[in-house]
Amino acid sequence: MEATCTGIDLENREIDCRFVECEGTSCEINEFKLGYDHLVVAVGAATNTFGIPGVREHCNFLKQVEDAAQLRRGIGNCFERANLPGLLDSERVAALTFAIIGAGPTGRVLRVSEGAMLA
Repeated sequence: MEATCTGIDLENREIDCRFVECEGTSCEINEFKLGYDHLVVAVGAATNTFGIPGVREHCNFLKQVEDAAQLRRGIGNCFERANLPGLLDSERVAALTFAIIGAGPTGRVLRVSEGAMLA
């Protein structure tokens, strides 16, 4: 579930949250409180290319659900390309060569998922 924090109650150690729940064509806004032992507030997040040339132009980032869908389509296209008749083995290997840049939590999960997909 993805929710938005709308308030912090420091005295009761709770955060106020709001999320949208949709079923069919109707949606409703629901609110709830979530208790915590320790609260870390980390605002803002941006994809960092570390100034490496070509990263922004040639990489798929994984910040949003749409990014994951685009990556999945791209990987599927690579598998389809590798199955074209008449390809040399070197062309097939090139079509199925992937590089995961970044060893944060998302990169590690992607690597494990890729390994399971290729097994």
